[in-house]
Amino acid sequence: MATQGSVARSEIAKRVEGNDVLMDFIQPFPNLLGKKRTAIETSFKRIAKALDKSKRRGAIQFTINNGRQTRQWCLTMTPDGCHEAQRPAQSPDLEILTDSETWATIAEGKVTPLEAFGQGKVRVRGDVELARHFARRVQKSAK
Repeated sequence: MATQGSVARSEIAKRVEGNDVLMDFIQPFPNLLGKKRTAIETSFKRIAKALDKSKRRGAIQFTINNGRQTRQWCLTMTPDGCHEAQRPAQSPDLEILTDSETWATIAEGKVTPLEAFGQGKVRVRGDVELARHFARRVQKSAK
């Protein structure tokens, strides 16, 4: 029996078929939060691990608002690997902006990045190719 989410995803997939850019964001991420759904920090550690051996260089900033405060994490990809820190990036190549609840549903794999973006719950600024690389690496990390 298909779930409502899987039906919606299959419809979205049909609409974006052939658009390589959007197809990179149609798959849900593996659970990046682990057992503690509120441990957003864990998701950034796991993303850094997925990006660690990447040939790409750059800085990805995540700006997460929970209504009371805005927190920022920076993932910096260098020749020495990917390093994460809870601080803003000086000059990010890519910035992903959302609220903590939306990020938790993306990081758990309950909502795809494209679904959240299409609902207006995520904004993205910067290097689209870096965003695609990030999404592909995180999705592969579950395999």
